[in-house]
Amino acid sequence: MSGSSRLDDSPFARWWRNVDRTTLICAFILIGFGYILMLAASPAVAVRIGASRNMFILKQVVFLSIAGLIVFSISTLQRRTVLLLSAIGGGLMLGATMLTLVHGIEIKGARRWIALPLMSLQPPSFSNPVLR
Repeated sequence: MSGSSRLDDSPFARWWRNVDRTTLICAFILIGFGYILMLAASPAVAVRIGASRNMFILKQVVFLSIAGLIVFSISTLQRRTVLLLSAIGGGLMLGATMLTLVHGIEIKGARRWIALPLMSLQPPSFSNPVLR
């Protein structure tokens, strides 16, 4: 039980004591269900568009790994730093949303996407976490 002791002053132990475990577990459950659904649907979609059967699976693993690192990194920051990052991110996303009016690409009738080299980005979706 030494790993969960209050006497343990390691960075991971301090993080584990301060993190909202209920929210973290719920997020992992949602991610797990989403990943299972993606595993069921993506091979058929990949065959239909002529891509590798494992393309979506590999992309999901890469994006989940990046997202996990970001979540862990931000959860270790102090409140003041998180608020500053939120203000900066909100400003960037507001600017990117305005950029869609000029350089946005149309996908399925909506012109709210910005084309990046490996993917398309919808700035209003990224505005939600930073503006709340």
